[in-house]
Amino acid sequence: MTKENFGVATNLLICLLVTVYGVLAWLPFRRPQKDGISPEPFRHCAYVCWWASWLCWTLLWCWTGIRQAIENGQSVPARAAILHRIPDLLLDNLNVIFLVLVFLAITRGDGFSSKRILPTFLLIAGAMAAGYAILYGLSYWLTLDFSYGIHDAWSLCMSAAGPILVGCAVYLRFNSVLVVAIGFVYAFIQPVAYALDLQVAGTPAGNKILQYEPVVDITLGGLKILWAVFFMQILAHGEGGGGSSLVAETNNPGLLGEWDRRTLGHALLLGSAYVFLLVAMLMTFDEQKQKQIEAFGVAFGIVMGLIGLIDIGLRLWKEILKDKPGQARGARTA
Repeated sequence: MTKENFGVATNLLICLLVTVYGVLAWLPFRRPQKDGISPEPFRHCAYVCWWASWLCWTLLWCWTGIRQAIENGQSVPARAAILHRIPDLLLDNLNVIFLVLVFLAITRGDGFSSKRILPTFLLIAGAMAAGYAILYGLSYWLTLDFSYGIHDAWSLCMSAAGPILVGCAVYLRFNSVLVVAIGFVYAFIQPVAYALDLQVAGTPAGNKILQYEPVVDITLGGLKILWAVFFMQILAHGEGGGGSSLVAETNNPGLLGEWDRRTLGHALLLGSAYVFLLVAMLMTFDEQKQKQIEAFGVAFGIVMGLIGLIDIGLRLWKEILKDKPGQARGARTA
């Protein structure tokens, strides 16, 4: 085993063991009855999503190993190299989606039934796919390298937030800080791993920095093991409050509700400042810089389009997750 493939082999082995052992020992997840009390259904939903996240990780590292084997020893065009790396990011994004589902299952309790997993997954994945479709669709003007760089940055942010999100859910449900503490450490080491794998490789300083890559990889592997073991210990044996939802049902008026004068003044002040900055920016352009103006229009359109997609997605998400009267009462009495 060489230094170049040590990290891939380490992560692939750990993720594969967690996935296979999960099939043999935990699927279907059943918590033993305790004092005549039946296990809460939300634990099974949380574990199914948890296991699916590890499956995505396993496929990610498997593809990464195949990609490195293809790229090693031969010259790969820059465009082809980027296209080979996009599946890495997509599998990482799928992992985060399943971690979000774990968060929902743990915080919503038995109200988040197994029937809600697929619609919620499709909602989140669909919104994410729409954003990526817009991003890569504009690569003709923005270049594929730029679009991939944005995708890479988004993936890094999401992969760092995922473990913290699950840790917070475990803390809220089971009053345990172990998972959230490990999640914070794992999140902070993620940028280091991304930099070693995607940024410094092939640069003049890369060989000097990459000598420390096995240390980072073995640290990530150890954190993965601790995270997997502690999460399952708490999910299987922690006291979960009977499976009741931790989310209070409220009627939030949102943007259509009554505006306080201070809030309205705040919005007008910041909006006016933005318009001033926008005019000042446009005044710096001359007739020979029309491409820059067009680029700004494209960027502004992307932002507004994504805001619209997020708004629609949140409205649909709220309808999907809305507890039906019978389900809400059943969740409280489970």
